[in-house]
Amino acid sequence: LSVKDENDEGLTDAEIRQEVDTFMFAGHDNTAAALGWCLYCLAMNKEHQQLCRKEIRGILIDRDSDDILWDDLSKLAYTTMCIQETLRLYPTTPFISKLSSENVVVNGHKIPKGTWVSIGIYTMQHDPLIWEDPE
Repeated sequence: LSVKDENDEGLTDAEIRQEVDTFMFAGHDNTAAALGWCLYCLAMNKEHQQLCRKEIRGILIDRDSDDILWDDLSKLAYTTMCIQETLRLYPTTPFISKLSSENVVVNGHKIPKGTWVSIGIYTMQHDPLIWEDPE
């Protein structure tokens, strides 16, 4: 909220509202999409589904409640790996673009100031040169 532009001007109320809307709605949409893909992946891969289920049941075994607590999350290593693999396979943001604010050189390639640079996250995360079994 204290950010200033080159003229030392802060955000207007409308700009603050736009930023809040972006965080609120984009965050919900990404979370819902990731959760949906994770459930799909687990449904298509029963062996992984069973391992996640076993891990979660192991945490809840001696409890009166089925609530997973914040402190439990660090104990869900396999489930976390499944979520991370889902996000690799189905990233919520398949590509990003940024405007170069200065002249830079990346891996020997000159990128002049003012150039739009796009990164294909989906493509990179399915590249067989990086991933042994990308699919």
